[in-house]
Amino acid sequence: MTVDTLVGCFIFILCISPLLSDLVSDPHIHIEGYQDGGIKIRCAAEGWHSVPKVLWKDEDGHNTSSVSETTIQNENGLFDIDATYIVSKKSNRKLSCWIRDETLNENKESTLYISDELSTKIEALEKELEWRRAR
Repeated sequence: MTVDTLVGCFIFILCISPLLSDLVSDPHIHIEGYQDGGIKIRCAAEGWHSVPKVLWKDEDGHNTSSVSETTIQNENGLFDIDATYIVSKKSNRKLSCWIRDETLNENKESTLYISDELSTKIEALEKELEWRRAR
């Protein structure tokens, strides 16, 4: 292998890595509804080149676990991930979904800010459910 070939390969890898990471979608977070004493939050992302890892982080940066997590390989050979987390009234006011591709050393993050109003609604729903169950 010549020096020109080695330099060409090196430049190709440097050029293609940013292109691959640009194809990966940012995590999308949305609220699913009430479940198990809290609000179910879903985080999904598409187009990862290897099986990604999901981390949920609270406002202090501490990792928490998903309630469920599903990874599928789509028809293009890329990986799509879907993870859920339950936010309780005791949860922090900020929740981030981090998705990491360890092969490309790529991280993507989306953050959900939880208002006091949402926390109050969670508490009201919990009280109403307790009242209905007691009947």
